[in-house]
Amino acid sequence: MYVLRSGALMGYTALVSNLGHNPVQLIKQVGLSPAHLRDRNNYLSYKKVADLLAVTAEQIQDPMFGFRLASMQGFVISGELAYGLGVQATLGDFFRYLSEHLSLHANGARMELNAFDDFTRIQLHFDFTNNWGLQHLLQMSVGQIMRGFGDQPPASLNRFKIHVRQSEPEAYEKVALFQHYLVFDSEFDGLQFPSELFSRTLKTNPTIYRQYFERRIKKAKRQFADSLPSQVKYLLSGVLATGEYSLQLIATSLDLHSRVLQRRLKADGTSFSKLLKETRRDIACQHLCDGEVNITDVALKVGYAEVAIFSRHFKQWTGLSPRQWRKEKGKERP
Repeated sequence: MYVLRSGALMGYTALVSNLGHNPVQLIKQVGLSPAHLRDRNNYLSYKKVADLLAVTAEQIQDPMFGFRLASMQGFVISGELAYGLGVQATLGDFFRYLSEHLSLHANGARMELNAFDDFTRIQLHFDFTNNWGLQHLLQMSVGQIMRGFGDQPPASLNRFKIHVRQSEPEAYEKVALFQHYLVFDSEFDGLQFPSELFSRTLKTNPTIYRQYFERRIKKAKRQFADSLPSQVKYLLSGVLATGEYSLQLIATSLDLHSRVLQRRLKADGTSFSKLLKETRRDIACQHLCDGEVNITDVALKVGYAEVAIFSRHFKQWTGLSPRQWRKEKGKERP
């Protein structure tokens, strides 16, 4: 099943309302519920999201609706993925990380990186089709990638071009944020830029770290005020997929020295390594039971780059392989 984090639609309701239309009616028209959009970490049918964008664009008669929605968003809409992207050192690192971890945000989209002598292409592909078409989903997705460079110097951004296969509409209201970069009637959908930029140093954004953890810390302390182990597990659950889940990072987030955190956890009868294992196990079991995510993506979501290592550890934790667990405890993937 192809799914997308509902955070990708952040700002949709406000935009449609401001344009004088009823977003709730449109959401229900494609078989979704407004409740699906309340939590950015919910997963929605990718096809239904594509339908929603296309139906909305037709209703409001805006051939650039996908770009318009993306122009209002920041790359933080991609959740844990943004957390890792915000600290990549070079443009090449950014795109390699995005390509490798895109499934954390969207299952059903792929990025293809092709380097030529003078330029590099980032082509975006979807593994599905739908009745209403993918034009506005493509617009939104490419626009969101471009928004990921919001803190970069304008001179660097001006050398990027957004390529789309669609023809330029005869009459439309231009989306100022993207208009300078657009190339219509292209042979591919995605981005193109001079190859020399691939090694360009990016302006990293530690604010993403701080804001992300500030939100999770407040929620952790509110929900688990009397349980330090529960706070640690909650913070771990938010960063496992990024690969950044060290003792030092979690201790700093809780305003503790790492040795102090270890000592307090020991007094509670546990340890950081034990909580890490429990968090990985619980999240993996949840995804396997849901049956919506393939095993490779489950491994990535709990911080494993190698499926074989994840499978071995999972069997140590539960006595069953991930596939056996899904068969006996959850739902078989179609």
